[in-house]
Amino acid sequence: MEKTTILYVDDELDNLQVFKSAFRRKYDVITTQSPEEALQHLQEKEIPVIITDQRMPEMTGIELLAKLPPKIETVRMILTGFSDVEAIIDAINRCNVYQYITKPWNRDELGIIIDNAVQRYQLTKANKTLMSNLELANNRLKQQNEALEIAHAKAIAASQAKQEFLGKVSHELRTPMNAIMGFTHLLLEDNPTEDQRFCLENLDASNKIMLQTIDNLLNLIDLETKQASFDHKPFNIRTLLQNLISTHQENNDNAALEIRLDTDLANLPQQLVGDAKRLRQILDNLMSNAVKFTKQGHAVLQVTCTAQNEKNARLYFKIEDTGIGISEEMRESIFDAFSQVSTSVNRTYDGLGLGLPVAKWLIELHNSQITLESEVGKGSTFSFELSYPTVL
Repeated sequence: MEKTTILYVDDELDNLQVFKSAFRRKYDVITTQSPEEALQHLQEKEIPVIITDQRMPEMTGIELLAKLPPKIETVRMILTGFSDVEAIIDAINRCNVYQYITKPWNRDELGIIIDNAVQRYQLTKANKTLMSNLELANNRLKQQNEALEIAHAKAIAASQAKQEFLGKVSHELRTPMNAIMGFTHLLLEDNPTEDQRFCLENLDASNKIMLQTIDNLLNLIDLETKQASFDHKPFNIRTLLQNLISTHQENNDNAALEIRLDTDLANLPQQLVGDAKRLRQILDNLMSNAVKFTKQGHAVLQVTCTAQNEKNARLYFKIEDTGIGISEEMRESIFDAFSQVSTSVNRTYDGLGLGLPVAKWLIELHNSQITLESEVGKGSTFSFELSYPTVL
């Protein structure tokens, strides 16, 4: 282990030899009779401790220490006789003297003083390094925070630009789509031929899919900007469920797929208070998902009243299909916006992948959670519970 260096300055050669003999085993002792040479040593090498005699012909100890640059953090001590004590005390603050030592010095006592001075130097140096590291860390943290603020501002700007764009596109699309729907219904009422009716009904079904996609986009914008709001109006849950299933049955052109409502409507409360449009959208999205991924078998909606009193009713909804199912690895991402199910390397189902995310977010905004159970090749079941005030 490298020894700590100590510089001892004294014009008396005997004093230098005695000091070096006393402490050379523990420390790397440099001795000199010349204050100028001592200053040169301090400029060239790191010296934790300097001990200098006060009375020297060329320069006093105080004058020597006063010449040390502030950047040199060497611990400074002065050897002096009793007659110089007052002068030394008066100069301690001016020269940053750590301690004065009276002559003649005692080896053991001086050894303890030097040990303490070395420890002081090491602690001061370690503290300075720590403060420097803290300053560097603070500067890096400040730079990182500034970078994060810039990135956050850019992300907000990009998100706002995306939301404004999607909002404009959605609203611009809705106007012509509503017009198409209106004209389609008028033409269907005008005794079309069988071929014309087939085309118009397909056009109407496609239009409804487009409008549902637009609704999902608008809901996505509302949910991302936390602007989603809910109506609190009375609605007939039985009529809502019947109309929902009828719509999906009418739009179903797959003879191998059965779409049905497996619910005893008489056991459901008739009037609830809430946002019928939001509930319809949740169920539409989940049923559309079931139909989309089921080529044969069934897509069934079950609704059960699990609890009811004079003021509230709790309904359990379950959408079950016999479709392709969802693998374990897909279950984490299936509720991510714009995520699409792929059953093989070569096949990805069409769509924007908004139906399930929007349904999940809307359910969560009702203070509930959606549950998924699925087995690849056998189908999937989505379920959730919602509570509504009742109307007597």
